[in-house]
Amino acid sequence: MEYGNYIYAPVIRTRTSELQGIAELREETKVKLLPRVDLAKLGQNHSVNNSLDQWLSSFSGPAILNLAPYEKLRVSEYDDLVDSSNNFRQWISFVEKSKCVNESLIPSIIYNNKVTKREFVKQVHELESQFNKIVLTVDPRKERDIQAALEAATVVNDIDNLLIILDCGQINPSRQKLALESTLDAINRLRSIDTSVEIVTASTSFPKSFASYCSDTAGEKGVIPMLEWDNYHTLGGRDVAIYGDYASVHGEFYETRGVFVARVDYPTPSEWIFERRRKLTDDQTGKQLYQLAAQEMINNEVWDDDLDLWSSNIIRKVSKGEIEKFASPSKWISVRVNLYIERIVDFLESGITPVLQEDEEVYW
Repeated sequence: MEYGNYIYAPVIRTRTSELQGIAELREETKVKLLPRVDLAKLGQNHSVNNSLDQWLSSFSGPAILNLAPYEKLRVSEYDDLVDSSNNFRQWISFVEKSKCVNESLIPSIIYNNKVTKREFVKQVHELESQFNKIVLTVDPRKERDIQAALEAATVVNDIDNLLIILDCGQINPSRQKLALESTLDAINRLRSIDTSVEIVTASTSFPKSFASYCSDTAGEKGVIPMLEWDNYHTLGGRDVAIYGDYASVHGEFYETRGVFVARVDYPTPSEWIFERRRKLTDDQTGKQLYQLAAQEMINNEVWDDDLDLWSSNIIRKVSKGEIEKFASPSKWISVRVNLYIERIVDFLESGITPVLQEDEEVYW
């Protein structure tokens, strides 16, 4: 396989809501993805094998094996899998067993602040010699991470085996410029090692709070800029890198709290459009609130009535009050992830780009 054959590299956690959105993708969409799957504890079974099994039930194509780093999401074997003892033997053993189930799985290089340069280089050599294709994720805003990426690009036997993900994680308007400039600098430095090294740029600006994005006094509707999409195209788009993001999920894990709000999201080039409804009377149900939000979304001028996707059909049915199960936020994460990935793949294939402001420029 060649990394350049894929147009989109989303970061997906093995959480129930994200997995359902992935499972319901059309097959013609799945073959265009090279997801980085961040194996996270799932339900009551926190084992890494359970997380992998659930992933493989949702997606059977090539994917990058990675471990979710957040403590509340870590699989029970996390500490053992990132242990550098015996040249990361536990991680390599897990990858070996995983590839017996799906040969197209690609291992991430274990990299964190505890890994020494010597351990890192030995691991790169070992993973490449055993599995050929390997992936390194780094934060381009951190010099130590950039040095690791440069080292990997220098020591691999075949540069075509290496994919580097420049992952800025969660960004917002105040962090957007830094993410853009640091990613550009990292790309230039990596390409000075080898012009053919494949790179993914990744980040997410999907928020956890929506009140500040509402455009009406009732707080029922609004628009959220896709900062990661704008940055990617400012960098030069596919001529420079493969597109990656968090598939419309917040980059930092958090547990939801607060007052119930029914929200339906719809991606357009450069923006998410949302409709949200709160309870106005005690007798209103979640189903009724989602129905109202879905109705408004379908009536929005941006809605594409030609869409025939699992997610778009859910929105249509809920607008008619036909579905009982879609009355909780977790179900609507599945809908959002599915709709977002389907739409982003279409945007990328169609060459749809954001409209740059007059004071913006393409950096490549």
